[in-house]
Amino acid sequence: MHSLAKRSSIGLLAPVFLLLLASGPANAQLPSASAVGNEVTSDFKYLVNNTVLDAEDVFSSPLSVASPDSALRSPRFYLVLAGAGAIFGGSFALDQTMRSHLRSMSGSDADLLQNVSYGSVSAATALLYGYGLWKNDDRARHYALTAGVGAGIATLVDVGIKAAFGRLRPSQSSSHTAFFDGGQSFVSGDVTPMFALAAGVSEYYNNRWYVAVPVYSLALLDGFGRMGAEPVAGLLDERAFGTDG
Repeated sequence: MHSLAKRSSIGLLAPVFLLLLASGPANAQLPSASAVGNEVTSDFKYLVNNTVLDAEDVFSSPLSVASPDSALRSPRFYLVLAGAGAIFGGSFALDQTMRSHLRSMSGSDADLLQNVSYGSVSAATALLYGYGLWKNDDRARHYALTAGVGAGIATLVDVGIKAAFGRLRPSQSSSHTAFFDGGQSFVSGDVTPMFALAAGVSEYYNNRWYVAVPVYSLALLDGFGRMGAEPVAGLLDERAFGTDG
């Protein structure tokens, strides 16, 4: 079953890899070891500097709430917030319905969905970085690195949200409103980093539909697999909140 998942991931990633190759110059040569070393060193500096700047933005953001450029003054901010709220509300309402349809999923099928999701999205991000090294494309490497940082931050934030809401898993309670009871269900700690990685790949291609739809669909497979997996099965709104993040 695991070998089937690997073959499926490779097949799904082939178009992405071909797209990466086609987007570069046809006469590109293989980079030398020293050139690759210089690029990796440069990327490490970029990663450190970008992380420091992001941290500064997070801690200084309350000071810019009243700024004319504040996100709170942008109508788009409220549209996005309303859209995220609608997605979460709708998924919360459909929790029990989706659970009743997916609870009969076999363990092997649930594992297959999760393995395809993990393998394909992670490999797509790694391929994007590798492409950046091969073609000396700083932008590709930076998007891949930023996606990795985003996945790491999402994982840390998930830990805090789980502790704050304490929601029980479906195997621990028949109610999907069992919050603040010491659980570790809300939000999904698996889907959120997968979507962060998928966002990096999609953003590199300016969210063109022929990249965004496949890569986000692959990330979403993990959510369906987790909803059908026992005893760690989750609910739809946990996955939706993870994708909103």
